[in-house]
Order: sequence, then structure tokens, then C-alpha cells
Amino acid sequence: MTRGEALLAWHRSNARGLPWRGTRDPYRILVSEVMLQQTQVRRVIPAYERFLDAFPTVDSLAAADLDGVLAAWSGLGYNTRARRLRDAARIVVRDGWPADSSTLEALPEVVAEVGNRIPVYVDGGFRRGADIFKALALGAKAVGVGRPYIWGLGAFGQAGVDRVLEILQGELKLAMGNCGTQTVADITRAYVAAPNWKL
Repeated sequence: MTRGEALLAWHRSNARGLPWRGTRDPYRILVSEVMLQQTQVRRVIPAYERFLDAFPTVDSLAAADLDGVLAAWSGLGYNTRARRLRDAARIVVRDGWPADSSTLEALPEVVAEVGNRIPVYVDGGFRRGADIFKALALGAKAVGVGRPYIWGLGAFGQAGVDRVLEILQGELKLAMGNCGTQTVADITRAYVAAPNWKL
């Protein structure tokens, strides 16, 4: 059993039962991802359930007035996230959910296609250190963090950029530590759950 397989087996046995785990509903996943940014899980759980009671669908959130959204968001802080979440819901209602493969889903095919002829660099909106770890394990030589960088800059200026980069670096180090890797060069495909891994 590889370290990656052992980690996944441990997770299956020990993972906390969280309300957003196990869902394939992109709206519920989006809400949880936005709420979990810089907020402790124990604070997110009741807020997540309260928010989804108020706005059970992406359509209901898109149609909501900002005061109602902020009231449902109460207690989480960083209210810009609530505004941006409603903006995202309006875009989804207008344009639909993205239909193309995510960068991580497409990465193994791209790496296989180019082989070792050229390095693969990606910047597909990676938001978490674990996403960066996965991209490197799937064969990327470098991972750009343009979207988190822009979000940090837009939300809090240079201090926001510094904080976003600090968070991503910390999350990547945590993922590496959990998998027993010391350097980025140690990250290999062996850390991906299965050869035909999909999100």
C-alpha cells in the first residue's frame, strides 16, 4: 500500500461527518468552499445549514437581495465572500454551470500527450494547497495561483495577496507533510488515489 493509499484508507475510517461531504451538488459544494475560507469548520457547520435553509438553490440565492444574504451569512465575517457568492450565483443562473473539464481532470491527459518533451505549467484557478499538491502529483511542473492572488488583491490589497500566498503555502506544506513528502520534487503520481483518478 502506498502512502497515498494509506492516507485515503485512514480518511475513510476517520473522516468527520460534515454536511457538505458526500454531495455532488455543485451549489452546495460552492457554498461550503466559500464559507470555509478563513473560517473554522465548527463555525461553518451551523451557518452552512442556516444559509441553505434560506437559499436552498442557486436560483434562490441569485434572486435574493443583499440584505437577506448578509443576514444569512451573519457570524461568519468577511462579508465580501457573501457578496461574491451571490454574484457567482447570478453568473451561474445566467450562463449555467461550467460544462468543460476542470484543469485537474484534464491534466493527466495533457501530461501524457506531451510526455517529457515540454514541461506542463497550469493556472486553472487553484484555490487550495491540496489542489496544488494534486496538480503536481498529476504531472504539472509548476502551478500558478492567479485567481487567489487576484482575489486577495481585490479584497485586501497587498496585505490580502500576502495572506493568500501564506495560506496556500501553509496548505501545500500540510498536504506534503500528511503524505510524507519533504520537497516538491518528492511529489509523484503515486500520491493520486488511482491511475484513472477523476475529481
